Amino acid sequence: MDNLKWSPFSCRKGCPQNLVALDQRIEGPIKILEDLSRPDAQRIRARDALNNAFFQNQEAVVARLIKLGEETQSDDVRMHVAILFAETRKGPEVIPPALGMLTRWLESKSADAALRYWAARAIANAQSLKALAILKEKALAPENPVILRGAAARDLAGWPKDLVRKEVVKLFVGILNETEKKAEKTEEKKTGEAAKKGGELDAEEQAEQKKKAEENRVEMRLVAIDALRLTDLREEMVIDPLIKVALDDPNETAWRAAASALWRVGGGILSIPPEASVEERQDKIRKWEKAWRSKRRIEQRATKKEE
Repeated sequence: MDNLKWSPFSCRKGCPQNLVALDQRIEGPIKILEDLSRPDAQRIRARDALNNAFFQNQEAVVARLIKLGEETQSDDVRMHVAILFAETRKGPEVIPPALGMLTRWLESKSADAALRYWAARAIANAQSLKALAILKEKALAPENPVILRGAAARDLAGWPKDLVRKEVVKLFVGILNETEKKAEKTEEKKTGEAAKKGGELDAEEQAEQKKKAEENRVEMRLVAIDALRLTDLREEMVIDPLIKVALDDPNETAWRAAASALWRVGGGILSIPPEASVEERQDKIRKWEKAWRSKRRIEQRATKKEE
């Protein structure tokens, strides 16, 4: 075993590290994660230690985390593994071998909600087209809870700008388009289910379902609006769909969120008083749009001259 030990004086820079010490740096934190009786503070420190170990020997750490995730019967332990993958700065490097495991956790309807949440965020941290395809099918689908869809969308918004432009923004716009008709479709589905059971919904039940459908529609619109804002892209692909929501959505929470996102992403001044009528609100938004497009043309001309 002595020949495995390493000293900074025994070889040049780049020499293999002490394998025994490395194994201890991995196995010690792993045991803490497995011990459900440990306080959260200790398990968080164990995650931090494993995260640091990624920079020493990422292949060994990834392999050990996958082994832990596959062998444990505890959703709590799996969740800590998912959190570690979700929070590491080396996501694109270390997550690909774990995508299969993380996908199974995400798509498991019997899994703890917190595990599915962190599995989605871990997959998003891979920042790859494969991860995007998984999230589109398994996390962003309309039947999933808003909190799960929102976590995936917001993490996607922070991807590298070229991927956001080419692949991600259109997903957010798709969510906005989907939620334009979601309330109506949900109501029709519920009414149809009631008819199949041999009865019709009474007025109170119909009103309650309409209310819930509208709440779900607005919640998901807010997720898409916030995700578009987080892209920080001052371009038509982001601004145009936000303008449409700000102008046309009948729900004040939704159109005000869109107007706020326009101001934060596009700059300028966009202030709409609480008592503003629909016409006044639309007039202010169109004036803001005119000013933004004028500024955008100037910026584009300046960019072309520099090229």
